[in-house]
Amino acid sequence: MTRVFLITVAALVCALPPLVWGAYQATREVYNSPPEWVPASFEQRRDYIRFVDQFEADDSIVVSWDGCTVDDERLGSLERLLRDAPDPERRETYDRLYDRVLSGYGVVREMTDGALGISRREALARLRGSLVGPDGRTSCAIVVPTLYAAYHREEAIGRLVAAAAEVTGLPPEELYLAGPIVDGYVIDIESMRSLRYFAVPSAILALLLCWLCLGSWRLTLVIVAAAMIGQLLVLALTYYLGYTMNAVLIILPALVFVLTVSAGVHLANYYFDQIRMGAGADSPRRALLAGWVPCTLAAVTTAIGVASLMVSDIEPIRVFSFVAVIGILAAVSLLFLMLPGAMQLWLPRRKSLFGALGRSEGSATSAGWRDGLAGIVCKRPGWISLLCLGLMVICALGVPQIQTSVNIRGLFVPDSRIIRDYQWFEEHLGPLVPVEVVVRFDEDNPLDVLERLELVQRVHVEMARLESVGGVMSAATFMPSIPAPGGMRGVVARTRYRRGLDDHLPHLRKIDYLHSSDTEQAWRISARAPALSQIDYGHFLDELREHVEPILDAQPEPVETTVSATYTGVMSLVDEAQRALLHDLFTSFLTAFGVVALVMMLVLRSVWAGAIVMLPNIFPAVVLFGLMGWLAWPVDIGSVMTASVALGIAVDGTLHFLTWYRRESQAGASPFSAVARCYQHCGTALMQATVICGLGLLVYAFSDFVPTRQFAWMMLLLLLAALVGDLILLPTLLVGPVGRRHLVAVRGSPQEEPPRATPALEADEARNYPGKN
Repeated sequence: MTRVFLITVAALVCALPPLVWGAYQATREVYNSPPEWVPASFEQRRDYIRFVDQFEADDSIVVSWDGCTVDDERLGSLERLLRDAPDPERRETYDRLYDRVLSGYGVVREMTDGALGISRREALARLRGSLVGPDGRTSCAIVVPTLYAAYHREEAIGRLVAAAAEVTGLPPEELYLAGPIVDGYVIDIESMRSLRYFAVPSAILALLLCWLCLGSWRLTLVIVAAAMIGQLLVLALTYYLGYTMNAVLIILPALVFVLTVSAGVHLANYYFDQIRMGAGADSPRRALLAGWVPCTLAAVTTAIGVASLMVSDIEPIRVFSFVAVIGILAAVSLLFLMLPGAMQLWLPRRKSLFGALGRSEGSATSAGWRDGLAGIVCKRPGWISLLCLGLMVICALGVPQIQTSVNIRGLFVPDSRIIRDYQWFEEHLGPLVPVEVVVRFDEDNPLDVLERLELVQRVHVEMARLESVGGVMSAATFMPSIPAPGGMRGVVARTRYRRGLDDHLPHLRKIDYLHSSDTEQAWRISARAPALSQIDYGHFLDELREHVEPILDAQPEPVETTVSATYTGVMSLVDEAQRALLHDLFTSFLTAFGVVALVMMLVLRSVWAGAIVMLPNIFPAVVLFGLMGWLAWPVDIGSVMTASVALGIAVDGTLHFLTWYRRESQAGASPFSAVARCYQHCGTALMQATVICGLGLLVYAFSDFVPTRQFAWMMLLLLLAALVGDLILLPTLLVGPVGRRHLVAVRGSPQEEPPRATPALEADEARNYPGKN
């Protein structure tokens, strides 16, 4: 084992440079684009791609400042600079980054220049809620980025801020920015900042906690080193496979870290068991023989569960699954290669802070908590089981009520700059989230251009009546008022208006509110929805559909069959992407549960045994997510992905506890003694893994990025719930009649019998377990 350890260390020294380089490169860039995660086969994705092809991407950037009005010359200067910079180099840069720029300053003057016959008062009223605020004065600039800018957010936003600061003379921090592309950029920054700023403190805290628990710097360093190399491996794999980090993949290092440390702590405790039992120099070999099966089974079952994510339609989920499986198996394999050799090289003197909780030799306190908890479990196993299972059932009823939210408020802390900017915009201008309705007329549609414009105007007015809609803009916004029908004067006016429409159509196409092709004519109506409210954008589109479709259905039959509408928008697509992600994650969790249950049945050689053992494994996820459903706490991607981690940790503890309980029971121990010895053998290891992983990851709770913060708290709570499942629910099932029938008297055993105790151990057992049979 020593030779294997030294060879492994030498191999790691050679492999470390490419691992570090790959991990560094992976953490240099993060790119989150949920609309691109949704498969092209999704109807919502097809509608959005069609909209972008015909008009423009609606992930615009909105910029303004205090005192910015429709008469602010600086607003006009900014629009002119971005549209036609005097410096050829800057003009080339702006053309590469920005497709179109419009502002309240320019649009109001364009609408009131006399050609359209629109008064200033009417122009301001038409633009209210989009380019003009409720006060009729406050305004902004809307910059539509190019496809290049969508993939180079930092450059696009940085150039815009620099240009706005140059024109206004204001420092960048006094500018207000918002829009989907800004959201994505800030999410990229904050998610990567969480990984960069908190990974090292988390590892240091875990290192200290591991040392306090195990009392050996050498074993601690080996365990944490294996976990950190596993983290480097998954990051490097992400880079070398050509993938970019995103909010899903950022959770990978934490997943590998938790599972590796848990396996390492269990192996270390098997080692201490053998030392206490008098195995001496043979302790490392015996520890490996005693612990490799449950540790391997735990890693394999967890890997199989994570591998179930590969069937997802969402690319980041498939990548996460593939890389996670490699990382988990590699890190645990590394533990088996390094830890026994380290144990053989150094026989540590174990002085553990948590030794009093379960392992101090001859300690009355250590025996006290084990005997006390074993007494409670063995005295009323049926009632405790019913209580835990009843809690699971009640919480399970709350799972269908789980809510998700994609609004910007759910991603950042209230005092963050992006929340400040959105609050300013929604107070001074109105809602900012773009929602698009496109009315399409087939080539066989009998309506002329004026009649089509009137239909678009009716849809425009109906959308504006919705309470949750801010401003609405369409072709009708930029056209002269349509003459009312009736009388000879009305006929003449409408005829003149109809003839003049042909002159305005090129302008409507230029500003992307009209698209014509050989097969159809599409008219765009753009609305704005709140960004900070708890709004379901998918349901919002359904609400729009309920108000728009009756208008289209009310047309005469020849018209009705040749006119239709599509409903899309970047935030509705983000909403659909998150729903698809959450659906896949929930489905994969159920798949993982089924796969792990099947593995348990095969290992235990009993269908009933495997099914019963799975109850403590799903206990943490059902309880916590059910409570979130009952309490209406919204969940995000990071929260749901913790369920797979919790399942892996719970399976790890279940396998170790079950292995020891069956050994002790088959050796003739009473249920009380068997449970108490299980607490001695693996109960302390379970508590140590919970403390090390839970508190180590809790460092991420200081992040300003809410999904990262929620991930940290969820991990701690799930680990604690898993501890309850393994140390409370599982023992009550084992000592009850169902457990005695199906879990203890199972043919065969997954491990060899433990070595016989030394006389010193027998004396210790006699003192600590006087009730042993």
